[in-house]
Amino acid sequence: MLDAIPLLVWRRGADRTLVDCNRAYASALDTTADLVVAEGRELASGARPGECRHVVIGGSRRLVEIGEVPCSTGGTIGFACDRTDREAAEAELWRHIQRARRGARDHPRLRRHLRPRQAAQIF
Repeated sequence: MLDAIPLLVWRRGADRTLVDCNRAYASALDTTADLVVAEGRELASGARPGECRHVVIGGSRRLVEIGEVPCSTGGTIGFACDRTDREAAEAELWRHIQRARRGARDHPRLRRHLRPRQAAQIF
């Protein structure tokens, strides 16, 4: 059932040891699910739920957000969502904002029409 989920998913027992994982999780660690459980291999050990961590998956640096929720049988179900695209989009937006600020700062007509307080907010 876990293999039907496209996210990286794992399950921990009440003692916090890894009990199960899906194929996507095992594949991210370049191994099988049986080996992951036997060796207790973690994608981002020590990560707290809601935390984002950079990990290497398939030779690429990826940003994943870790989630972990209590399970009715005791223990927890964990999942990792890839947030790399969001990180790239935020970086691109920041570059555009910086370029716009530089353009506004260097434009003499715009500077002349702005009151000092407005100019301070832009620059």
